[in-house]
Amino acid sequence: DRAAAAEALDDEALGMAVRLEEQRAREQGINSVPSFIFNGRYIVPGAQEPDVFVATLRRVAELAETA
Repeated sequence: DRAAAAEALDDEALGMAVRLEEQRAREQGINSVPSFIFNGRYIVPGAQEPDVFVATLRRVAELAETA
């Protein structure tokens, strides 16, 4: 609702949390929206076809099994 949105925009703690997340994203090389991070390490930037996500998820699962 409008009042909750206005309150969130004025919330300093929430603003700080957002800025920290933005900084973390930049440090990880994220420079497009959307960006998807799998297993905290693997980034798929931008809008992709479903087969890209399938291949990425399979590869991440393979890597997790061998770790």
